[in-house]
Amino acid sequence: MEHPRVRIYLDDQPQPIIDQARPTEAALDTSTLDDGPHHRTSRLQGEYGHEGILVMRFQIHNGPDIIVA
Repeated sequence: MEHPRVRIYLDDQPQPIIDQARPTEAALDTSTLDDGPHHRTSRLQGEYGHEGILVMRFQIHNGPDIIVA
């Protein structure tokens, strides 16, 4: 039996920004990211080795400008 883990990757980085035992909480400081599209991939591993993958796409706009849509 394996230890349940959460690994979170940002964009296409090969190393996770978070690699912790479950359960866990994660926070992302978006001020360090460039403006534009990004994605976060969460790889969730259960105690029996099964893995689930969740990809979340998001848009960053850190600038002082106002966006009117």
